[in-house]
Amino acid sequence: MYPPLRQRKEDIPLLVNYYKDHFLQLYGKETIQISDECIETLIDHDWPGNVRELKNVIERSLVLLSGNGDIDLEQLKVIQKKNAYMSSQGTVVNTIIEILIGTSLEKIEEQVIGQTLNSVDNNKTEAAKILGFTRKTLHNKLDKYRNEE
Repeated sequence: MYPPLRQRKEDIPLLVNYYKDHFLQLYGKETIQISDECIETLIDHDWPGNVRELKNVIERSLVLLSGNGDIDLEQLKVIQKKNAYMSSQGTVVNTIIEILIGTSLEKIEEQVIGQTLNSVDNNKTEAAKILGFTRKTLHNKLDKYRNEE
């Protein structure tokens, strides 16, 4: 088992180039460059989704790239914002939750609430704000999930 990507920052440039070349060939695109700023941004990211998340970011950036231009920081920011939200502390929190097909909506809601609470260190006011609930609604949902266990 490999350690998480956030603990292997030195592997990121190699993985970026590997996946860039792979997807260029797969989609029949011309050679492109990824700016040094982009590489630095990718190295600075925590990669909660590990290598799979990095692979998906590279693929999306190549697919969304119009023409044969290069990938720059502006292109990468558009991709990063899709999986990010701003916390009330002013920090950007990136998170992805994978859900198996066939999971009930109730279980999905419970998982989303749990992951959101974890991402804000169990701050219920902050989690409710991110989820679009009132704090009371969040408490009611948490009570409901505790009673079902």
